[in-house]
Amino acid sequence: MGTVAVVAVVLLTVGTGAALATLPASDPAATAACTADPMSVEPGDAVTLDASSSQATSVEFDVDGDGSYDRRDTTDFVVTVTYSISGTYQPTVRASDGSTDTTGCGTVTVSSNDPPEAALTANPDRAEPGQSVTLDASGSSDPDGSLVEYRWDLDGDGTVDTTTGSPTTSTSFTQAGDHNVGVTVLDGDGATDTATTTVAVQANQAPSAALTGSPSTAGTGETVSLDASGSTDADGSIPEYRWDRDGDGTVERTTSSPTASTSFGQSGEYDVAVTVVDDDGATDAATWTVTVAANEPPVVSLAASPAPAVPGQTVQLDASGSSDPDGSIVTYRWDTDGDGSVEQTTSGALVSTQYGQSGTYPVSVTIEDDEGATATTVHELTVRSPTASCEADPTTVGPTEAVTLEVSGSPSPDTVDFDVDGDGAFDVTGQSSRTHTTSYDQAGTYEPRVRVHVGGQSATATCDALSVDAGGNGAATAAADDDGAAASTLNQATTTTADQDTTRTATTARGEDEGEAGLPLAPVGVVGALVAVLAVLWYVRVGTDGEE
Repeated sequence: MGTVAVVAVVLLTVGTGAALATLPASDPAATAACTADPMSVEPGDAVTLDASSSQATSVEFDVDGDGSYDRRDTTDFVVTVTYSISGTYQPTVRASDGSTDTTGCGTVTVSSNDPPEAALTANPDRAEPGQSVTLDASGSSDPDGSLVEYRWDLDGDGTVDTTTGSPTTSTSFTQAGDHNVGVTVLDGDGATDTATTTVAVQANQAPSAALTGSPSTAGTGETVSLDASGSTDADGSIPEYRWDRDGDGTVERTTSSPTASTSFGQSGEYDVAVTVVDDDGATDAATWTVTVAANEPPVVSLAASPAPAVPGQTVQLDASGSSDPDGSIVTYRWDTDGDGSVEQTTSGALVSTQYGQSGTYPVSVTIEDDEGATATTVHELTVRSPTASCEADPTTVGPTEAVTLEVSGSPSPDTVDFDVDGDGAFDVTGQSSRTHTTSYDQAGTYEPRVRVHVGGQSATATCDALSVDAGGNGAATAAADDDGAAASTLNQATTTTADQDTTRTATTARGEDEGEAGLPLAPVGVVGALVAVLAVLWYVRVGTDGEE
């Protein structure tokens, strides 16, 4: 800046006379002012130090703030400087005009900028003509700052077609082929980086539908599984399955899964269908035929054991002979007492019960198959006290000849007892066999008895009367001893059971007094009469000897 001359006028008056003189004035003080722009730069970038607002004839610049003035300017007081080393600098200016004034220009920060890194993806990267494609550069980054601009080359010709402040944009292609697209990212310091990607454009290929199911033959109400997982799409994916589950041409359900299920209330053949839709909206359909047969009802069977039974005896009811021709039996409902009410429901075919009173019980079972069909049957179960009967074979024998006693009873006996000589004492007990073989040593008439045991109850019966004829095997004789003492002879029967190898002896007739011999009950035939006469004579002799 120039110097302004100031003239001072001094008027002196002395007496009446006056004198006028002109004196030069002193220079005003210098004033310094300075700014730096920009204040943040990279090494080598220009920084303008501007002291043009200073009041001075010249200015000097200490560019790096180290106390040494590096530049002097007497014109516009503006200089341009650079810094080659990163750091913080505080440049100053000193203004001079006879006097001096110093001030700072501000703080200048010098730092190296790392360039950004560009990244670009396209979705989809395989598109159809006209299909919208999203370009995404959100994976781009700037290690020491931020990205402020995205410059898009949408057709791969090297020219920026659009610029955005966001990392995404969209485009489409009318022609098939490979299309290169690019993005150039710009950081806050002006550094850039570029990334490219390729979008393949081709016409969509339709998907291929496939459908199977299980079972191929089903009953009414039975679940049928449908499976379209064999469907494919050569150039994409299948996100949607549309199901016509009853073959009427109408879509009943849409799923993202390739499986579904259905059932049919009526018998017949059904063409089930699926339509698959690919990610480009193209479709294909497939069908599968299922045959639905009417359910066949189950076949019921019922038995009881033992039958007949006795009061208090455990009875097993058995429906295991039941069957289902096209499925399985899942439930058994039991009316065990015939009153029309279900007392037990089971999944098994066996139950046990008891009856306290004699009578006839219409026991029933209702079976149900896996499709809900039922069948019922009734078994007339007789419950009564046990009865017994007995037959002897043969009924006329000689001494020691075998006689078979055969027992029958209702219900079937658990065990049998035998009183082989009819004296009221059961000689053989607890026998499981219903037959018993025995023989008698002495002639006479015998009435064997039997007793049957069933379910804790018993019944007794008398067998056919047996005649043992002494003539068949010689008369029974007895001799007195030398001193005339009476020999007491007991008629005995030797018995042999069918289920044990033991021999038991049972008295068949016994006198009332000691020394009294037993007599046959009823001799039969000529030989029997002779034996009877001899026996009487022997009896009289022995009796007379005993009285002497």
